[in-house]
Amino acid sequence: MYDRNYDTGTIQMKKTFPPWIPNWSKLGFIYYQSISTTDAKFIFDSCAEANPKKILEIGTGKGKSTYCLLAASDCSVITLDKRNSTFQDASEHIDTERMIKHEKTSSEDYFNLTVSRNIDFWFIDATLYLFEIPHIFLRSPTNFTVVLHDYWIDGDTVRDEKGKQNYDALKQFALMNNYSIEEHYGAHCCIELKFSHELNIV
Repeated sequence: MYDRNYDTGTIQMKKTFPPWIPNWSKLGFIYYQSISTTDAKFIFDSCAEANPKKILEIGTGKGKSTYCLLAASDCSVITLDKRNSTFQDASEHIDTERMIKHEKTSSEDYFNLTVSRNIDFWFIDATLYLFEIPHIFLRSPTNFTVVLHDYWIDGDTVRDEKGKQNYDALKQFALMNNYSIEEHYGAHCCIELKFSHELNIV
C-alpha cells in the first residue's frame, strides 16, 4: 500500500511529515534527549501506514514523537509521561486539539486508573514492568502496532536497554498467546512490531 524506505524514512502517502521537525533545535526547542529526525520519520511512517483509530504514547518526553503521531493520524493521541517538565509547546506549528496529555502519569498509573481499550497504535519510549505487558494486549484490538524506542542494534547484537527489554517481554507474551508478529527495523533506534490474532484474549 505504501512505498516505504526505512533508510530515509520516506513514504508515498497522503499524510505529510512535518517539515519543521528537522529544524527542531533551530526553532528553539530543546534537542537534548529528544528523538532523532530519523526516528521521528520512522514513527510517522509507521503510524501513517497503520491508519490507527486510537493512539497511546508512553513517554512524551520533549513531544517530538507526539507531534509526529498527530501529523500521521486523524484520531486522538493519548500521551503520558512521569515528568513532562521539558515538554515543548509547538502548537503554533501543528494542531494539538486531538492530543490528550497526561503529565506526571506513569504507564502503571494510567493502566490502574483507566479502562481505555481499542488502542491500535502504541509508541513506547519508557521501561515497562512485566506486569504491564498484558495490558498492551488486553487494551488492543486483534491487530495492532507497537513502535519501541531505544532498540539499538550494534552489528550482530542488540544493546540491553529498555527497547530490547520491552521487545523481549512483548514478544514472549505474544508467542505464548498465539499472536503473529511482523517486525520492521531500520531507523536510528526504533523497531516496529505488528501483532495479529484471530481472537482477543479473554
